[in-house]
Amino acid sequence: MAVLLRFLRYFPKYTLHLMILLFGVLIAGVFKLRIPLIINSIIDEVIGSGDFNQLIIMCSTVILVTGISICGDFIYRYASQFIGSNIVFNVREDLFLSIQRKSFSFYDRTKTGQILSRATGDIEAVRRFIAFGLGEMASGIFLTSLIVIRLSELNHQLRSLVILTVIPLFIVAFIFSRKQQPLWVIIREKFASITENIRENLVGLQLVRSYNREDYEIKKFNNINQDFSDANLDMAQIRAAFIPLMPLIVSIGTATVFLYGGRLVMSGELLINELVEAYVLLILLVLPVRLMGFNLSMALNASAGLSRVFELMDIKEEVSDNENPVELNDPAGSIEFDNVSFGYKVFIVNGLEVFFSINS
Repeated sequence: MAVLLRFLRYFPKYTLHLMILLFGVLIAGVFKLRIPLIINSIIDEVIGSGDFNQLIIMCSTVILVTGISICGDFIYRYASQFIGSNIVFNVREDLFLSIQRKSFSFYDRTKTGQILSRATGDIEAVRRFIAFGLGEMASGIFLTSLIVIRLSELNHQLRSLVILTVIPLFIVAFIFSRKQQPLWVIIREKFASITENIRENLVGLQLVRSYNREDYEIKKFNNINQDFSDANLDMAQIRAAFIPLMPLIVSIGTATVFLYGGRLVMSGELLINELVEAYVLLILLVLPVRLMGFNLSMALNASAGLSRVFELMDIKEEVSDNENPVELNDPAGSIEFDNVSFGYKVFIVNGLEVFFSINS
């Protein structure tokens, strides 16, 4: 929660673009909901009347309404991309400035690959979520609310059936995201290890060849690479187990809606056009609910990356400037070094250390 609150501080300067995003979500949701209503009217009024000209008008209206909803999709998706790119620009800038201020000892004990991984892969995970997931989640929540309200107006039993279809989808998406969360952290760490290992070998290539350690380095890299591959396969196994469940749940829900709704139509308690509209509403609802699991996965991935980025930012400098420095107007005298030493160590590769020191 602390990470989220800290991250939200980057958003106020993009309030206008957030409003544009919400406007796009509103346009897309409202006009998508109009499509099943028009289909209802076509079946109930136009086809029965035999007025072909009116049928052409209504079908053209479906195309027009769909086009407007697509414009809404474009607006909120472009706004998401704009917000994501600019916020990540700010986060990356803050990270770079913090790295510039770190003490030299920080670089002695921190592997460069870890820094590179957080400055690139972790921040990119944040950008992907804002650019692709933020708008889709907002659109899905809004559209789901509109559909549930409309189903209540049609038939309470049909609404209950659709909700009973949606709830398992949400549960599967939630469990799916919970199982992915620790794996995303592991994958990030493994990727950082690969980056660091490659950097070490590039920097210390001459040293590796001089000591004939190529076979050792290849074996070491293969082990790290295998760990990274295993972590990704664990993630793939979870995806393979959960993602196919979603279309299965949707199929069961669709069959149930037609089974129960068809019985109501046969008994005269429901009109055929209302059943078709309920089906179209269910189809409209499936995509945002299915994307919810993917968006939650991106959100957890971004959260893991953001935690690592803020962790790097928060490392305090061992030597910092005085907040109230004293200005020397006319300095005089001399500085003498007597029995003073200074030194630091540089890790080149495989734990082989080179010490640099100055004594006086």
